[in-house]
Amino acid sequence: RGLPAAPRRVQTSPESSTESLLMPKRRSAVIIPLEHPQSQRGKIRQEATAKAVSGDASKKGKKLRSMKRSSVFEDVQDNAHASLTDENNGGAAGHCALDAHGCSDDARSMHHDIEGEDGLASDTMKADNSLLRLHHEGWVAETGCEILNQPDRSDKAARMFAWLVAPASVQAFDNEVRERRPMYIARSVREYYDGWLGSTEIKQLLSEQKLKWTEEIDVTNYVNGKRQTLNAEGVATASEVLPALERGCSLRLSWPQRQSPALAGLLSTLEEHFCCGAGCNAYLTPSSNQGFAPHYDDVDVFVLQVEGAKEWRVYPPPSAEDVLPFTSSVDFDETQIGEPMEVLTLRPGDLLYLPRGYVHQAKTVSVGTPSLHLTISISRRHTYRDLIELAVRGAIDAAAAMNAEWRRALPRDYLSFTGAVYSDRTNDSRRVAFEATVARMLGALVSNVPLDAACDQFACSNFMHERLPPHTAPADAKRLSPPNLTLKSAVRLRSRHAARLCIEDEVAVLYHHVENTTIYRELPEPAHVDFAMEAVPALDQILTSFPKYVIVGNLPLETDDQKLDVAAALVEAKLLLVK
Repeated sequence: RGLPAAPRRVQTSPESSTESLLMPKRRSAVIIPLEHPQSQRGKIRQEATAKAVSGDASKKGKKLRSMKRSSVFEDVQDNAHASLTDENNGGAAGHCALDAHGCSDDARSMHHDIEGEDGLASDTMKADNSLLRLHHEGWVAETGCEILNQPDRSDKAARMFAWLVAPASVQAFDNEVRERRPMYIARSVREYYDGWLGSTEIKQLLSEQKLKWTEEIDVTNYVNGKRQTLNAEGVATASEVLPALERGCSLRLSWPQRQSPALAGLLSTLEEHFCCGAGCNAYLTPSSNQGFAPHYDDVDVFVLQVEGAKEWRVYPPPSAEDVLPFTSSVDFDETQIGEPMEVLTLRPGDLLYLPRGYVHQAKTVSVGTPSLHLTISISRRHTYRDLIELAVRGAIDAAAAMNAEWRRALPRDYLSFTGAVYSDRTNDSRRVAFEATVARMLGALVSNVPLDAACDQFACSNFMHERLPPHTAPADAKRLSPPNLTLKSAVRLRSRHAARLCIEDEVAVLYHHVENTTIYRELPEPAHVDFAMEAVPALDQILTSFPKYVIVGNLPLETDDQKLDVAAALVEAKLLLVK
């Protein structure tokens, strides 16, 4: 579980009359002022900068903790060279340099065979319907568990994903595979995905009665072309579940990251890499059995084979409408899906990537040994459609608020010249005028969509609220809780996307995920720290300087008290590494 909400109790010292810039914590609906055009946000930012740098007579000496806003501003670093120190200066060891493709030197030197055509990237998004096969011999330079427990660095999330899909590079996956085609990686190292969750740990969770029926565990089977769910009520016990496993039923664990800190750390790191939520299910299926009917998902999945062997049958999306779908499919009948495009056997250490929309079914083929695989998912409701829907809704609300034309009633007789019955009356002057008005209003709407504000709102109300709490490596734990903070202290954000600055109702609001828990959206609203607008230049410098450290005494604020006040608020929220 994350940290409890810290009380905001910054007070004025007896010998100082400086007012705090940290505002009292207030409930936030994550409502970004989408009507603000870029020029208005720039004006707000310039005014805040001017007040902080040159001093505003009416707010001279005010401390900086207190308000809300919605875009990350341009860098303000009058003393950039003096105030920044590289993270590598005094940083921790264990760095693995990546090339332009996101591949380490050790990974590049490893033997791997690649089958498949080159030049797969395309601006046209459609299913490739050909599977990319890779063969990976040996280990990479560092395991996923080793990467997870290293101090945060700017490339940590990329290295984690590079380990997950080695020998593919990060860039090759993004440009040639993601959302385009399935990918299968056969590995010689059977222990490659050990250390996250195994069958022994699952049985231990059952014996300790830590799993709830339906919410966290399902017992299923697939017989005569039909899937059945055979759940009980309440807390699942080993005496209920294990006999069902022996009878040939499959187990599905939902949210296994709630029970495995290592798995939660892996998912949190992947969320940092993809900037979207990541989920996980675990599937334990007895020999010669199948637990689920053919179907496709509304998420992209990485299947990590941990134990046993499973045969996968993969089918292309049934139609163009099923490419990158927004919802999962119903269970398909065998007669509906035809012949598979690929039949693969995953063994421990192997990986299968499936874009959403690809139909699949799997059956355990290992003799006498159950199959266990982890399915990691990304990209749920994280599409252009979702972002644009939010942006356009905000633009409509803003247009209706500012322009009376949007609030006018429709023509009294509009039903007499619109609709299917009248669609062929293109010469009707009333219809021509009506179409022209609507087209003009839509054109103005599209040209004024507040994209930056919409991205801020999308990130804060969705990603920051849904994502897992950050994983803290042992070396970083010391830097998150320094014994003291001074003007000479160097600070930086704990990870690149740990926080997001927004402006709401003339308040600078820093949203973050430190207080989140492993339970999806358990907090009633995204965690945030509110600052006065005068704090924006300092917050901006800390955010945009990552991964470099910023000297507290060089923050662009009026007084030393303000500099310490802002830095202390972020340290208290566990958002900064300090050295």
